[in-house]
Amino acid sequence: MTINETHVFNQALVNEVRAGFNRISITFVPQTLVDTTALGINVGQTTMPIALPDITISGPGLRFGGPGGFPSGREVTTFALGDTATWLRGNHIVKFGGEVRRVKHYNFNQDPGSFTYPSVAAFQQGFGSAFAITLGTRAYNAYVNAVGGFVQDSISLGSNLKLDLGLRYDYLPSPTEQDNKLVTFDPATASLLQIGNGGFTQVTKNGSDFQPRVGVIWNPTANGKTVVRGAYAIMVNQSNTGYFTGETGNPPIVSPFSGQASGTAASNIRLDNALTGASLVPVPYVGAAPAIAALRGGHIEGAVLSLGALSAHLKSGAFRGVVASSRLPEFGDIPTMRELGYQEDLFGIWFSLLAPAGVSEDARRALVGAIEQAVQAPAVTARLAPLGILQSYETPEKTAAEVRAEHKRVGEIARKAGLVK
Repeated sequence: MTINETHVFNQALVNEVRAGFNRISITFVPQTLVDTTALGINVGQTTMPIALPDITISGPGLRFGGPGGFPSGREVTTFALGDTATWLRGNHIVKFGGEVRRVKHYNFNQDPGSFTYPSVAAFQQGFGSAFAITLGTRAYNAYVNAVGGFVQDSISLGSNLKLDLGLRYDYLPSPTEQDNKLVTFDPATASLLQIGNGGFTQVTKNGSDFQPRVGVIWNPTANGKTVVRGAYAIMVNQSNTGYFTGETGNPPIVSPFSGQASGTAASNIRLDNALTGASLVPVPYVGAAPAIAALRGGHIEGAVLSLGALSAHLKSGAFRGVVASSRLPEFGDIPTMRELGYQEDLFGIWFSLLAPAGVSEDARRALVGAIEQAVQAPAVTARLAPLGILQSYETPEKTAAEVRAEHKRVGEIARKAGLVK
């Protein structure tokens, strides 16, 4: 939509004001959306329904499911305001004015994941050779602004020669993202930086430049049958959002995962366990101390231990925390499983005081009250927090419900892993 108003001040001065608004809104949704978990497919996405994973069988070149990167959509809203004045004076036609533009670009897309199988036989047996997915929704609200002004003089230097001289100036500030959903790689620290942190405050440097233009029109025969034109200009261009929106695809905004295997019984990726199907070899240790010593010595590649046992090594930089069962202020850079896009969290460590079934109600109430008071005491919290222990009190009823739920969950995991029938 464009609104235009032309005002004639006098025979020598005319002004034109233009205001424009434009919006494009489009969404792409696959025809078939399903709850993949109900089909026994575990790719880690928690937003349901979603498309089936994009599955490719390399041998015969079969492909079904997907499409990858969908659902997706975008909405681009553009506002523009411009003004141009034209002034006639002698043999000069002078034009001057300016323009302001503001563009809001919203975009989102989800990823159902992609699987590759080397052959039909491998597909029938569930032996995948490659898997990739980006967990979470890639989305951004980007703003791209621009301000410009210009002056132009068309000079008649006789009946057969005209000269055009002009100068334009544009200010192109760095695009912004209203939710800070941009993450870049910082080579200096070999780490990812989210915009607004660590000196990463702008996508690009603010741009501005003067742009001179010159043109000539020459009618050598003075009869209008032959005209020679020439021009030279320096111009700057404002890039679109595509050159920085890839930064929305980095952790912790979303979590990209990929895996490779041979697609055989010994080395495979399965649809029902794509994200947690890594082949881990458990190495038993008697206590935390020997496990920590083995990790420091490079004898093992990782350890699952309480943060209390690892806190000193994490703070010194000797170890790096990959994932924790809960967010802790002392270790704010260690995400939880759900924050990484998994449907399940790690099992936490809990302690419970149990009494015989025949304990009297008076004794039970007295014990419950004393335990609650002790657990919630600020002095106890202050001593445990530096050790990476996040304490919380639960009532006996809620504790019993959580024990039952955890017992059921452990049983399901054991059945899936083939430990029990």
